[in-house]
Amino acid sequence: MAIALSDPAVRAEVERLEREEMPALDAILRTRKEAGMTQEDIG
Repeated sequence: MAIALSDPAVRAEVERLEREEMPALDAILRTRKEAGMTQEDIG
């Protein structure tokens, strides 16, 4: 992974994902957990 992150394009995409998409995923997973559901329950 460290080698891939040395590529500026790869690093920029990883940073974008962390900034834009990870908060949404965290919210979905938190909501699922609060509802007492598992991944299996969803689909």
